[in-house]
Amino acid sequence: MVERAMAYAAAKAGSDPLSMGISRMSRPKAGASGVRKSPLECVARSDRKMIKSLPAPPDFVRRRYNRLAPYYRVFEWILLLPRGIRERAVRKLQLRPGHTVLEVGCGSGRNFKYLEAAVDPNGHILGVDLSEQMLGRCRALCEKSGWHNVTLVRRDALEYAMSRRVNAVLFSLSYCTMLHREQILGHVWSQLEPGGRLVILEGDERPRSSAAGCAQR
Repeated sequence: MVERAMAYAAAKAGSDPLSMGISRMSRPKAGASGVRKSPLECVARSDRKMIKSLPAPPDFVRRRYNRLAPYYRVFEWILLLPRGIRERAVRKLQLRPGHTVLEVGCGSGRNFKYLEAAVDPNGHILGVDLSEQMLGRCRALCEKSGWHNVTLVRRDALEYAMSRRVNAVLFSLSYCTMLHREQILGHVWSQLEPGGRLVILEGDERPRSSAAGCAQR
């Protein structure tokens, strides 16, 4: 029941936030109209088609995100993510120093500074992603930041098995891309410690809105 509820919550992010245990977070409206769009905004607008094509087979997702890796930050513009939404999603995990957390679809590591602050150097971060280009950027970020407690793996999340259970799992703007997402959700749920928390952060289809769903094992 929990797996089904979480899958529905992520697929319909924000459609019924109270009944699904989701808190909607809205971004302030943009500035005055008439401001000239930057080149990155144009890239973001032209690539909205990718979002409409998801979920998709793993190889399609891998190739697509390899191409988008240099421009990934514009996705926060595409989805109009509220400021601070990543940090708030990580807080929902209720991580403590020494914990181990898995991020499924970690991408370029946009959430890692919040995860690092929560688990501290005695904890561990596991990052799984299909895209070698995204993982390359994530690895460079970890090296630059001096994070030595991170393990990055390029693999389909459905095939990834951890050597031991983890304290928390995070999907951040990745769940909607996964073709077999309900199976993946059940797979990672089975690898959570009792009492562990799973959070799914997804952008809403409506402007300036997103949702973070949370379940506890």
